[in-house]
Amino acid sequence: MSWVVYELLYKTTGPVRIGYHKLGFIQRTRYYIPGRTMWGAATALLTRALHGGATEPGHYQDVGQKLMNKEIFLSYFYPCFLREESSERIIFFPRWIMGDPEWFSAEPSRLAYGSLTESEFEARFIASFGQTAIEPSLFAAEEASLHETEFICDKIRCDSSVQQLYFIGYLFVTGEMPKFDNRDIGWEKGDYRLKEILSTIYVGGDRTYGAGRLRLKQDESGPLRPQGLLFDQYEFDPHSGRIKVPERSPILAHVPCSSEELKGDFEPIVSLEYCEKKGPGQKPTVVSGLHWTPGSLTTKKKSFSIGAYGIWEEYKEERSHG
Repeated sequence: MSWVVYELLYKTTGPVRIGYHKLGFIQRTRYYIPGRTMWGAATALLTRALHGGATEPGHYQDVGQKLMNKEIFLSYFYPCFLREESSERIIFFPRWIMGDPEWFSAEPSRLAYGSLTESEFEARFIASFGQTAIEPSLFAAEEASLHETEFICDKIRCDSSVQQLYFIGYLFVTGEMPKFDNRDIGWEKGDYRLKEILSTIYVGGDRTYGAGRLRLKQDESGPLRPQGLLFDQYEFDPHSGRIKVPERSPILAHVPCSSEELKGDFEPIVSLEYCEKKGPGQKPTVVSGLHWTPGSLTTKKKSFSIGAYGIWEEYKEERSHG
């Protein structure tokens, strides 16, 4: 089965908060947008477009399970800068620097984002704000309700300048034009046009307060050019769906821990989805389990394929969603 890949570059119009875990009273954010988050946002937009705005819970399930992750896939998205004068991109994806004697490094293992250490990245890209609930009867702060919320800034101060933040990622489509109710879905052609539907997307938390709105940079988004590399790093074979990752290179999505020849960190992914009989959040997804985290390194050349919610799966000749 052949694939068509579209590179998407989104401009942030406000802070972005991607829920992670709590550290004391601090609600932390991830430093990238997982594929599942993009899947949810894109599914919402596609459902409203395909059903004319008159949507029911079953419509979202129909699009999210029968079209998304079957014919349309979204990758993880990572922060980047765009130098307008040259269209050069600087992508800040995670990468473990391994303090491993076998890899000729005496330094302790640490995580980096692009050319920045984790602490440098946090100092420039991450900020937070404090909140508390109010006890109406006392007109005072409610006890034990004080908390701090992290977010990714939309404007980044770099030395003497301020850089606009973008997020870069990919849309994978099986075949030239998927169909929904016998109507074509294309990028700029067809009955439904993804370039228009996904032009403004909302991700993460605090969306009702203006956070998480991303606008597609139209002139920088479109089909991946011939010989183009995913995230300017990895070759993608459109005929087989294979992502080729060299030795000692970071994975740029979660990968199931059943995949070997990796070093880095891992975490459990526990996600729930809609169940027709029990309602929302009552059915574990197929991707739940222990996964290597983005930035973990391959210990040998490996090939992956794009899977549900943008998760990378170990490539096998007989599958590739065929």
